[in-house]
Amino acid sequence: MKKILLTLAAITSLWTASQAQTSGGPDLYGYVWRDNNDPNGPTYNWIDITTLGDASQVSGLDDDNFVGPFSIGFPMHYYWYDVTNFWIGSNGYVGFNAGLLASGAQGFTTIPSTALPQNYVAPFLADLSLVPYSGANPAQVWRWTSADNDTLIVSWINTPFWANNNFSTTGTPDIDGSNTFQVIFSALDSSITFQYQSQIGASAATANYFTAGIENNSGSDGLQHVHDVYPTANTAVKFYYPASSTFQVNDASTLYVGNAESAGLFLAKDTATANAFPLTAEVKNTGNTSLASFNVGANIKNQSNVNQPLVGGGNTATYATGALTMGQTEAVTFPKTWKHATVGAFSFNVSTQLSGDATPTNNQKTCEIRVVDTSTTSTRLAFDNGVAAGNGIAWSGGSAGIGVEFPLPYSPVLLNAVHVFIAANATVPVGFYIKIYDNGGLNGAPGALLDSIFVDPSLITVGVYNDVVLPSPLTITSSSIYVGWLMGGEGVAIGQNTVAPFSNRMYEIFGQNWSPYRDKEIEDLMLNITIANPLSVGVKANSAAANELGNFYPNPSGNNVSIRLTSDKNNQRIDYKIYDMKGQLVAASKFFSIQGEQKVELPVSQLSNGIYTCVFNMNGKTINRQFNIVK
Repeated sequence: MKKILLTLAAITSLWTASQAQTSGGPDLYGYVWRDNNDPNGPTYNWIDITTLGDASQVSGLDDDNFVGPFSIGFPMHYYWYDVTNFWIGSNGYVGFNAGLLASGAQGFTTIPSTALPQNYVAPFLADLSLVPYSGANPAQVWRWTSADNDTLIVSWINTPFWANNNFSTTGTPDIDGSNTFQVIFSALDSSITFQYQSQIGASAATANYFTAGIENNSGSDGLQHVHDVYPTANTAVKFYYPASSTFQVNDASTLYVGNAESAGLFLAKDTATANAFPLTAEVKNTGNTSLASFNVGANIKNQSNVNQPLVGGGNTATYATGALTMGQTEAVTFPKTWKHATVGAFSFNVSTQLSGDATPTNNQKTCEIRVVDTSTTSTRLAFDNGVAAGNGIAWSGGSAGIGVEFPLPYSPVLLNAVHVFIAANATVPVGFYIKIYDNGGLNGAPGALLDSIFVDPSLITVGVYNDVVLPSPLTITSSSIYVGWLMGGEGVAIGQNTVAPFSNRMYEIFGQNWSPYRDKEIEDLMLNITIANPLSVGVKANSAAANELGNFYPNPSGNNVSIRLTSDKNNQRIDYKIYDMKGQLVAASKFFSIQGEQKVELPVSQLSNGIYTCVFNMNGKTINRQFNIVK
């Protein structure tokens, strides 16, 4: 009893000391914080956004995960840069770029820290749980942007701590306590305010269990309010943006490689130099000073990390940017291309090479490229290398899953089978579901459910890929397809692959919600598909019939593109649809043939920089060609 009393006394002493401090800072950039006990501080005024008609309840949050992106609604000044999108973390934080996982298993360090996560705001960074537990968890998260687009509020309501008990054996949720808090972003003065309505209970951890503060995009600067001391109810803490700052930052970053998400691609093996893969990216001046021209480097590496030869000579490419003002971006097309003539896994790497760069962590981006042989009867598409690591991924309650988006190397395809590596199963085995969706959702997200298959536990083998053959192959005409693996009960787990490169195309599925997989930047999950060429409705990209259509030229182009067509008929209608790399339909039209060879020009000057797939439908056949827009 004496030891307990002494511990309580120590906690009380820490709490008293933290409450005695009513302000803090400045950090290197000039932020300061004040609480409602400070004469110049904010007034505590809880804003119940759940009663506002235009507020949205956030779905998809679980344990140690995040969802997004969401639009802030205005350019929020944050340190020396503006942020416009945000992600919400289940563990009580808001991040400003994808992959910002703050995990209870790793603990929550002090701010600032060069350890991940970075570029985030943490009103209540702790090991919280939003696992639904069949409705037993009362936690809710809401977000609201004002009609004037000058205020964003994110509220966590009745959110418990994750507790160290066993739901599967006790039947009671792994949760304890209750916390209600919110963060308010204001465009009026660029301030950030934390408000705490209630705080009950404590984390199961005894060290690095709580942090509140803000941190920049490199972890080199930040302002902490408290660490390992919980806030009290009915308090407010406001972070004030500096009126001016002498902090100078030279920083160049790579925004994306190959496509806007730097997401993995499947390319058909092709030995033609004319069809070589264009090396594209986008870079940005993410500092607060103007930058003179700097170099950007690129290479293609194989699975053994060996640089590959490029069309144009050598195995690296360099691009010199123009001078960039603060916040300015520049589309990059390297003067060399890559001939994807060998089947295998490759990484397309781009890195800014600015001398004295302040944030090295944002210099490089990588896009995984898998080259596959589409001349065979069937082709297996996999982002993993077949080697499982860890114990597999599963969720308490047994009702969640993972999903993978598969960009297709040609279209249309027949989807014949799905392959799942099962890493573990319960003592009393349970089954799983395979669900297949098109990409017709908002911004190319999962859309219509195309098929759903349940795999009985008696048919599952642990430690190998389990082949799920579709009863009726699906004809897929879009540029990508989503495949989900859903647990049929507690204890079944899918394999993890931790060998780079990584696709950035992994998702977590909770109910109908797909959110980015928490570790998508450091692993792929072991879910594959097998496709085939639907000879009755289409042709292979390299078949003789496809030779009726040439390749686009000029390619890349800054304006319109042309293609040559050979037809044995006059007035044959030819339809075409153009898709971006996210699978979104961006243009569609038709034209009519003349007998013999003709040149057809497609008006694509309105398209932004990027790689596009054009799907032609002619003579009852479907043929696809790619072109690249660079302005």
